[in-house]
Amino acid sequence: MTLDQTLQRKLKEFFLALEVEKQFSKDQILEMYLNHAYFGNGVWGVEDASQRYFGHSAASLSWNEAAVLTGILKGPSLFNPIDDYEAAIERRNVVVGLLEQESVIDSQTAQSIKSSGIELHDAYVAKEQDQYPAYFDAVLDEAVAETGIPEADLLAKGYKIYTYLNPEYQNALDSAYQVQGIFPDDNTGTPLVQSASVVVEPSTGGVMAIYGGRGDYVHRGFNRATDMRRSPGSTIKPLAVYEPALEAGYKINSQVPDQVRAYGNNHYAPENYDRQTDPSGQVPLYYALAQSKNTSAVYLMDQLGIGKSVQKLDQFGLKIQSQDQQLTLALGALSQGVSPLQMASAYAAFANKGIRNDSYLIRQIKDASGHIIYQNTRPTKYMVMTPRVAADMTSMMLETYGGNGTGYGAGPSFGQIAGKTGSTEVSDGNMATRDKWMIGYTPDFVIASWVGLDKSGEQSLDDLMPNGMRQLFSIQTTNLMSASPQTSFGLEMASQMTTDSNPIADAVQHYNVGETIDQGAKWVNQNAGNLWDDIVFTTKEAVRGVGDWWRSIDWPF
Repeated sequence: MTLDQTLQRKLKEFFLALEVEKQFSKDQILEMYLNHAYFGNGVWGVEDASQRYFGHSAASLSWNEAAVLTGILKGPSLFNPIDDYEAAIERRNVVVGLLEQESVIDSQTAQSIKSSGIELHDAYVAKEQDQYPAYFDAVLDEAVAETGIPEADLLAKGYKIYTYLNPEYQNALDSAYQVQGIFPDDNTGTPLVQSASVVVEPSTGGVMAIYGGRGDYVHRGFNRATDMRRSPGSTIKPLAVYEPALEAGYKINSQVPDQVRAYGNNHYAPENYDRQTDPSGQVPLYYALAQSKNTSAVYLMDQLGIGKSVQKLDQFGLKIQSQDQQLTLALGALSQGVSPLQMASAYAAFANKGIRNDSYLIRQIKDASGHIIYQNTRPTKYMVMTPRVAADMTSMMLETYGGNGTGYGAGPSFGQIAGKTGSTEVSDGNMATRDKWMIGYTPDFVIASWVGLDKSGEQSLDDLMPNGMRQLFSIQTTNLMSASPQTSFGLEMASQMTTDSNPIADAVQHYNVGETIDQGAKWVNQNAGNLWDDIVFTTKEAVRGVGDWWRSIDWPF
């Protein structure tokens, strides 16, 4: 049965209803409906809803509780007492009024219920199929945003959503967070330190795993992996400084200053995190990145121009506000911040030979009759850098966890991983650490992990969990390595190279063609639904033909 609002649909519904009534009694039909209906907050069926909202079986529901659940059915996201208590009361009272009108309950009972509140108690235990709640929530958010279909309809009207979820990678993240001793605990039930992680597939941009936050799960609640915005600290340096430096002609072993200097009218003079500089006053480019030298990063941005960094960050998918377009950008000072998903998507370009894909969780959505209503199997590609620059950046960032870098010892127990670490301070003049970032990638996956304090104050992550971030990331990346194909970079760390650049040929023209065709295909997918049916059919056939031709070519990406 199609979901098109047509006479044909209505006729099919009518005859289907007749057939159902031949086979089942009205009580049986109602029972089947209540056992499969969506009641909001991630629960289906009246039994699970009763446990979720009232803490006991549906068999022992009071008139008050039964009226609340009945009211929820009108709009699960609008009338449930967790998300909107007052709206749930009003809807319950409407149901109670109808029960009184039909003499199901007497006036005294009705008035008693209407004057009562709703006592909530959650005893719902998630079933095995309800695992990965943060990923599920992010999928719903994306589905609603991309299609405009309400959450209740997506959950109750037979839609099928196909995603990029990799269960092995998701389990790799989840199991790391279950290891005891990593995070501090004051036994109040509220986490002292929050955290989030996301894993992206470099070749597609697809989101393969998400950990949205510590503590009790809240359905469609705040997802720190996708919704949070925090300053990225030094993890922005490869994107805003070192990649543009290589494009401008700097080499892996080029010498750059490591000196405290004053810049601009305000005499901005950044120091390194350890307040130390090299006695010679200069260091190789790769070493400046591996040791996260603030002095070198700001010098390079000043030489290259802030505008160049802003333009490059835009290519990486990061929009920089006008007030942030100053030299402090080199150290990740952003007024609005970034999410772990944004950072993972940006770093995927390094792992994918310079090509960045828009990151999505959803591949495809089909309606109840199997028709594709949304498809994102070929996200738009962006050429951020040439394969040679991507390889040189990887050689430099292999130092982070495996050589001379700030993340030494925090990587996986086997295999190579490239990436960058970063941290932020609570505020100007307060050196206490509020955020810590670790980002790593292989040809198979990119992981961005964050730990931090929800509220700034006198506490510091350095005191609360001095080694916890390193332990967490090491466990995460070791788990991911074990679950991945373990594809080799085929590159050396910068400190072991005998040349200034990797011997990789650039094929710029092919990537430009690919980007153009992808953007055209995306436009067709977005606009074909507004054309006449016969034009839609013709267009789909044409696009399919182009797609077959495109896939038949052995492109270098």
